[in-house]
Amino acid sequence: MRSSLLDGPIQRQILLVKLTHEMDNRPFFGELFDNNPDGEVRLWLARVGALMERVGISESVAFKASLNTAAQFWVASMRSVQVEVRNAIETLKLEFDLYPEDNIGEVYSSGETFKFLSDVLALLDTATSSVFVVDPYFDSTIFSQMFSENFKLPIKVLCNKSSTAVSQTAVRFTSDTGVSVEVRKSCDAHDRLIILDESECWLGAVDVHLS
Repeated sequence: MRSSLLDGPIQRQILLVKLTHEMDNRPFFGELFDNNPDGEVRLWLARVGALMERVGISESVAFKASLNTAAQFWVASMRSVQVEVRNAIETLKLEFDLYPEDNIGEVYSSGETFKFLSDVLALLDTATSSVFVVDPYFDSTIFSQMFSENFKLPIKVLCNKSSTAVSQTAVRFTSDTGVSVEVRKSCDAHDRLIILDESECWLGAVDVHLS
């Protein structure tokens, strides 16, 4: 049985964010068949193809069918591919009853560390009762960046390799501030999520609790 962290509503929301990001940043396809396996177009098609498989069987089949005609009808094939991705995005939106004006989240590039941290800190300021961080790469440095001595709400962390170091940091943090911090380890989480007040997530509403 697969974890709900991989196949539940959180993951569906992540798929929506990632597919939307890929469509908003799609490469220029040109008019001639692109046979470069390391080129920007081929890498984009590979990423999107993997995401389409996670959306559903019918979406993946439709995507591959459009791609199969690429060698003979490149321009038409690339248009069809984009249509299928748009269809998948709309399908995912319907699952969450989202509308075009809704904020579904954002994908950050490797050079946007400061922007990401600023957005996270702004997000934490909106919490009223608790914060739950799901991050397989979470470590003591990230903990210190996110939570200052002025932070007063209970904190839960689900991380992986650095769980021991995070637990030690949490003990010191609790000693200094009196704030309750629970740290758990899991190998099932693969994306970074911040869940506020046990119900609202920066990627969508979820129902996840530490055991």
